[in-house]
Amino acid sequence: MNPVWASISMIGRVLAEALTSPFSIILFTALVAVIAWQYRRASRFSGDLRGGGWRLSLQAALLSAGFGMVGGLAGSLLLFGAGVDLSRIAITPLWVAALLLMLISPRLLCFSYAGGLLGLSKLLFGFPDVSIPDLMALIAILHLVESLLILLDGRFYPVPLYVKRGNRLCGGFNLQKFWPLLLVVMMQDLNVMGSGQPDWMAVLGGGALGTGLYTVLAVLGYGEVSTAFSPGQKSLRSAGRLFCFSAVLLLLTFLSLKWPVFLWLSVLFSPLGHELVIWLGLREENRKTPLYVEPGAGVMVLDTRPASAAYRSGLKSGDVILRGNGRPILHSADLEAFLFLVSERVQLEGLHSGQPGAWTIEPSPEPMRGLIPVPGRHHSAYLTIPTDSLFSFASRMFRMLKGRFHRGL
Repeated sequence: MNPVWASISMIGRVLAEALTSPFSIILFTALVAVIAWQYRRASRFSGDLRGGGWRLSLQAALLSAGFGMVGGLAGSLLLFGAGVDLSRIAITPLWVAALLLMLISPRLLCFSYAGGLLGLSKLLFGFPDVSIPDLMALIAILHLVESLLILLDGRFYPVPLYVKRGNRLCGGFNLQKFWPLLLVVMMQDLNVMGSGQPDWMAVLGGGALGTGLYTVLAVLGYGEVSTAFSPGQKSLRSAGRLFCFSAVLLLLTFLSLKWPVFLWLSVLFSPLGHELVIWLGLREENRKTPLYVEPGAGVMVLDTRPASAAYRSGLKSGDVILRGNGRPILHSADLEAFLFLVSERVQLEGLHSGQPGAWTIEPSPEPMRGLIPVPGRHHSAYLTIPTDSLFSFASRMFRMLKGRFHRGL
């Protein structure tokens, strides 16, 4: 049998057994419920502009679970093909390091930072007992799967919100995702004979006699606020940056098998490369002009509530409403008053992707018939995105060094 097909068949059998286990089904269902609760919480924290309640949050959680199954299969194949052996990774010290880093900053709860710390400790002090190539490959593959999931699912069910950037109010979207992954991993087990890989050489040298296959339930998370890009554009760009980080880390890991100097480079690149990915995203977001702001005339649409009259009319994010039943619409308060006073069907005119557009909105009891405009200049309810202290410190140091360098020239 073809080795690749044999591997896929073996992983498929293990996953099928796990998915039909009553315990796994109960655990997976509970995890989907927790993810739905997190989505509902994110919607409320963002001002609940989208509405939809628990029904929409549950739909988003089920979609994430579906994509998570795809990600779990992809991750299992990559881990299996690379020969990553979980028994050669110090899982307990890895989690301890991650939790300690979380006390410094919640966003540091990521294996790229904890793994880099453990790898550096191993190189400097010989502790803990961990295979650095296996650890770095695990981190790279998990982030590779995350980039795939961001690409596939990142743009769905975005949560609209009002944000204050500097002194300017604008609209944006909270892109928060959680994916449950059922991974098939290899672990050394002397009681298991002949249940390992087929007879072919994995990159990291896995598949020895006595290697067993086990299922592990994991959760990957992603979260960003986008004010300068549409949800689709933002998820595409984020996925691209994370994919490049994962690919480079995986390449350094493979090179370290032949040249030990790459062990140091992979261990250092794991946290620093991840920081670079986040910094590039923040830099891009802050340097670009907000997309969802009040136009010079009319009202820009930030989003529409699902299944609302505005949604059924075909209005999309970025559309600009200029007239209602032939009369000019000057600002969002003007549009709100118009939709409240006119109880029958209304005809809106404006711009769609820079071209003339028209929309017919049926009567609806929802506020503004489900239309969510960008915030006005004097809107009182909005979120302020906190500045990351680590990035602020790094930026100040960079500016200081840059100034000294220029003065030296």
